Amino acid sequence: MKQLILILSIITTLSCKVQSPIVPIDSDEYSENIYYRDIDGVFDPFIGTWVWQDGNNSITIEIVKLEQVYYEGHNYKEYRDRLIGKIKYIENGVEIFNTLSYSNDNHTIINKNKSPINGGFSFRFEDPLLSNKTGHVDFDLINDGTQATFRLRNREGVRFYQPGETPEDPDFSMPRRVEFTLTKQ
Repeated sequence: MKQLILILSIITTLSCKVQSPIVPIDSDEYSENIYYRDIDGVFDPFIGTWVWQDGNNSITIEIVKLEQVYYEGHNYKEYRDRLIGKIKYIENGVEIFNTLSYSNDNHTIINKNKSPINGGFSFRFEDPLLSNKTGHVDFDLINDGTQATFRLRNREGVRFYQPGETPEDPDFSMPRRVEFTLTKQ
């Protein structure tokens, strides 16, 4: 009888799972292994294919939601829904880069803030052609969510220039400091 109780106790203990608390994506709550989930669908208006075209130039962005992505930092362990994006950029009819076929583990943009701020997201941009070249993308919904503005800028901090030098960001493999209006497909 003692062995039966011991075996049942061991089975019960091993079958118990610690549940992560689930909170809305914009919650300020924190506990170990918390899951910030897009319960209210705040990511939904951003998900999809977005296109800008001007003659032979175009940008196509596909944004998808990844659910329950695990993050571990110095002082935290958490799960979070994230938006990621992949981009195809064509200039003068020539494809400069295309990450649309990449797996979800290999993406070009990823949201930095947990939830939209003033109708938009700030994404980290990882240039697919220039290793270690990153920037910020501001992606803001306009016109009732049927369009969005996309603006890439450098994130490499303050620079000092000598007289006669051009105060520009080092190049990306696509235009920066230009606002593109994308249309949701």
